[in-house]
Amino acid sequence: MPRGDQLGRQWRIIQTLLTSSGKSAAELAAELDIHPRTVYRDLVALQTAGFPIWTGRASGLSSTP
Repeated sequence: MPRGDQLGRQWRIIQTLLTSSGKSAAELAAELDIHPRTVYRDLVALQTAGFPIWTGRASGLSSTP
């Protein structure tokens, strides 16, 4: 996959998260027509790049996807 495609997809994930009140990886994947595992990889890459991505867990909040 070209780097530009990955960056564009990650930008769409950021924008979707900013405009929503929270979405699951499955919801993001369905909306962006990608596999949920791709969403998780992109979230890790965004976190590594310094974006403050937080995920909700049944036991509370975690800073990792």
